[in-house]
Amino acid sequence: MTPDQLAAAIRHAVVQAVEDGVLDLEPHQVPDEVTVERPRNPEHGDYATNIAMQVAKPAGVSPRAVAELVAVRLRDVGGIAEVDIAGPGFLNITLDAATLGELARSVVTAGETYGRIDRYAGVKVNVEFISANPTGPLHLGHTRWAAVGDAIARVLEAAGAEVAREFYVNDRGVQMDKFGMSIEARAIGTEPPEGGYQGAYVDELAQQIVAADPSILDLDDPARWEAFREAGYALQLQQQKDVLDHFNTHFDVWYSERTLHSSGAVERGFDKLRQKGHMFDADGAVWLRTSDFDDDKDRVLVKADGRLARLVEAEADIIRALAGVGTLTVAADAAKPPHAAVAVALGADIFIPLEGLVDFAHERARVEKELAAVVMEMERLAAKLGNPGFLAKAAADIVEKDRARAAALAEQAAKLEGQFAELSD
Repeated sequence: MTPDQLAAAIRHAVVQAVEDGVLDLEPHQVPDEVTVERPRNPEHGDYATNIAMQVAKPAGVSPRAVAELVAVRLRDVGGIAEVDIAGPGFLNITLDAATLGELARSVVTAGETYGRIDRYAGVKVNVEFISANPTGPLHLGHTRWAAVGDAIARVLEAAGAEVAREFYVNDRGVQMDKFGMSIEARAIGTEPPEGGYQGAYVDELAQQIVAADPSILDLDDPARWEAFREAGYALQLQQQKDVLDHFNTHFDVWYSERTLHSSGAVERGFDKLRQKGHMFDADGAVWLRTSDFDDDKDRVLVKADGRLARLVEAEADIIRALAGVGTLTVAADAAKPPHAAVAVALGADIFIPLEGLVDFAHERARVEKELAAVVMEMERLAAKLGNPGFLAKAAADIVEKDRARAAALAEQAAKLEGQFAELSD
């Protein structure tokens, strides 16, 4: 018996109690999904559920009374050895040995296919993550996104989607030039330029490059620092690839930002935005109506002097993918509203901000629990110090801010659930 099968059996037991007339619930009051979890203490059984506490209030009875009704019916289910009631109404369930053995057999037999479904069969997904600048070693923050991004890709694959993992290489712009100048400076014994790179790895790159090609020092600028830039870029990007391979995070696509601009993909993205009515001209600049997509204001795409704005540089990969160069069903990237607006304006089915990925129900419960603890502690301090005014206001401020945060998380969860529902349809 799998956890899903057990959850279905528990729900069926609740429905049976309703149909038998011993539990006063309307059909819509019986949860569609029942949560089963492993107890922290193995002595409390194989699985536990709080279903009794979920339906007790609408049924107008105590959770323990509901638990008794459900437990009686669960004890008749094949594969369940024991059902105990704990605390205010938790159900602790022990499966018989044969059932556990059958579960183990099914897992071993299925191998890597165990738990896989076909919900997103036929859906192509491009998941871009990490995308660090090739101007230095990867750091601890990058490993976090490596784990999160790869986990997202694996979950989508397990749900049947055709997933491509992409590392977008930021190999264009001022920072790349400063990277080359910094290596050159170390190679000739001077200091890097203002805003350049200072790490010891820059000295090591300079030594490697000169050792491989001593004639590079004979070049005149800008040819010399450009040559150091290209050689350093190649070495640093390979180092990043080696580190990620060792971390067991592998990419299907390494896409160069230089290629993006030279291919005309950005212009095609702009054409698509104009066709959809999302771009407009004002004050000599070209703007994107990001305010139509929950941003607090519209954003500049092309400055009055003709240069591309920072938003385009940051989100050019999304523009490229949705302009037809690649397929992007899920844009999993930064959490800022302008970035999401670009993805949605261009037609992304779903935009998932990695920094916002949380278990919303759990997060809300955690926030409420922490709020209660904070308020209780402040009330205790207020009584002890005889100064309730200041502490009461501080507690009220905390409550207001965290409740707003919890509400925002719930709203974001609802939006994401709606987007997933549309995609599955």
